[in-house]
Amino acid sequence: MAIETTPGKLLLSRILPKGVEIPPLDKKNVVSFFSQLIEQYPDQVPKLFKDLITTASRVVRAEAAGSFDLQHLRPPDPIRLNKSKIIQQIGQIVGNGDLDPQKEAALASYLLKLSDELTEQTFNSVPKDNPLVQQVLSGARGNKAQLKRLIGGDTAYSGYKNNIIPIPILNSYSEGVTPAEFWAATYGARRGLASTKLDVAASGYLLKLLVRATHRLLVTDVDSPQAPPLPVGLPVDIDDPDNEGALLAVDVEGYPKNTPLTTRIIEDLKAKGYTKLLIRSPITTLSARGIYARDAGLREDGKLPPIGSLPGITAAQAIGERLAQTTLGSKHVGGLAEKESGFEVIERLVNIPKQFKGGAVHATVAGKVTKIGKNELGQTIVYINDQPHEINPGYEPIVKEGDEVELGDPISDGIPNPAILVAFKGIGEGRRLFTELFRQQMQQAGLTVNRRNVEFLARGLIDHVEITEPFDDYLIGDVVPYSAIAASWQPREDSVALPILQALDYYIEVPVLHYTIGTKITPSVIKTLKQFGIDKVIVNKNPPPFKPHMVRAAAILEFDPNWVTRLYGSNQLRVLLRAAQEGAEAPLSDTSFVLPKTMGIDLAQWSKTAR
Repeated sequence: MAIETTPGKLLLSRILPKGVEIPPLDKKNVVSFFSQLIEQYPDQVPKLFKDLITTASRVVRAEAAGSFDLQHLRPPDPIRLNKSKIIQQIGQIVGNGDLDPQKEAALASYLLKLSDELTEQTFNSVPKDNPLVQQVLSGARGNKAQLKRLIGGDTAYSGYKNNIIPIPILNSYSEGVTPAEFWAATYGARRGLASTKLDVAASGYLLKLLVRATHRLLVTDVDSPQAPPLPVGLPVDIDDPDNEGALLAVDVEGYPKNTPLTTRIIEDLKAKGYTKLLIRSPITTLSARGIYARDAGLREDGKLPPIGSLPGITAAQAIGERLAQTTLGSKHVGGLAEKESGFEVIERLVNIPKQFKGGAVHATVAGKVTKIGKNELGQTIVYINDQPHEINPGYEPIVKEGDEVELGDPISDGIPNPAILVAFKGIGEGRRLFTELFRQQMQQAGLTVNRRNVEFLARGLIDHVEITEPFDDYLIGDVVPYSAIAASWQPREDSVALPILQALDYYIEVPVLHYTIGTKITPSVIKTLKQFGIDKVIVNKNPPPFKPHMVRAAAILEFDPNWVTRLYGSNQLRVLLRAAQEGAEAPLSDTSFVLPKTMGIDLAQWSKTAR
């Protein structure tokens, strides 16, 4: 019986344990394949990896695998033939006469759009046996955009002010660029070299802000001494590879609560028809002080973080290292024109500015999209329940007539504003959406980031409410940590337990899933509750005496409950004056390391008392 195989598979089959099926080892499958090997054959891993590396080295030396020659750098026919059409289109834009600002803007817009199109066209046109393409497919080196630069050209460059230089770059360096194309590249190249010196400071400052936001996430105990009255956990897609290491938040198909997720368990649950899972997460921790180890899940060493550790800071540092790559990357692209740097977008998500550049338009009312039209200025207007929402030029609606939208939903393309999402969707849903958005923007910047690390950031960054009615010791306008209020919150006397279908437009009074106190029950909330078998919730017809409020990272320590910890941040004169007005205290038994560090107390000893 004939068996279809390849020399590569035969080599691997001699090394791998018998019965192991070898999938196509592309970028998508490599990680999951080796994760399964580690899980199924933990005792054989050192020898397996040593043999794989030895075999790979031998093949590279013997076969010159991965090498390429001039034929692999030649542009494929579709790319060469397309150049004449591109030049013709540029001629129509520029026309006769000088290049005025309007023509320059139109040309810049065309070149940016063209760059994305050529990236995909180049990748799809080049034969898949081209070693350069194989490097991209395998994830060994490079990406589609870099392949386009090698074979097709850079398309456009930006100048030192980040403006697009109106000279199309249609030749690659392997073909040879024209003097004008080379000249255009020099501006961005100089800017890239300067960025290696200047942008590191920006990424270092942002890392400092991330650490400030997460520094209170001290592991205070393994778990809560009491189970929550309703199921609490973060809903995630079962296909998300970052689920591994997280703990189940509820019993699922014979796997008890707090079971660490592995590839085998995930595949078993997928086979049983599960598409969503409820996991424990820092986002949903109910600890009033820090977090529980089981909410953090298994860490890099395959164990729960020990009591007294600070996994939030470790997560912030891991994210910060990736962010530094987005700034240093400008040196390597030599001024290649981009829509906007990934670092700028991500910094905006964390440090919410008053004017949110590139932001999406959000619905200010809930209801049906009744009409989409244009005004006399050419702006697109989306009407929700006949309430107009203006969309800025250059942006398009992502809804259509007849769609139902909820308060705060993005209705145009652009970047959703996390502060608006938190204000309208609540603390818990705001944290979940921020995690998705942050991860998405990192991926668009060409960087991977582990979702479970971003969950720490979301938990530390989004944890404030503004007092709307006086209660306990709080006054109207105070901005205080949500976690401190939630820890001592008791359902109000007029709160009731209702079936979820009857709870529409009520406010959650007891946390359920990832939804926090004060979250308004909407159709989308009901849908998620039903997905996880929640049939009743404890609610109130009135909102609580506080509303969600996202504080920008640069100002987060100004609202810290410990006045000494506030000195770890900025604006210290204002911070001290506010602390004096509030009569703020500075207890030593605290989850912030700032006070013990200031007093010279051993941090290992402090971590025991901080609990």
